[in-house]
Amino acid sequence: MVKLLLADARVNPATMDNGPIQLSSQNGHADVVQLLLADARVDPT
Repeated sequence: MVKLLLADARVNPATMDNGPIQLSSQNGHADVVQLLLADARVDPT
């Protein structure tokens, strides 16, 4: 599901100050965190 969402140019994976990464990390979804970090639209800093 995450891969499908990231394939859509209308989706902003860095929304809400990288909220998707924060929530994924807090909930133990390391695979999702890696997918998000691999996306060029996300700034890991």
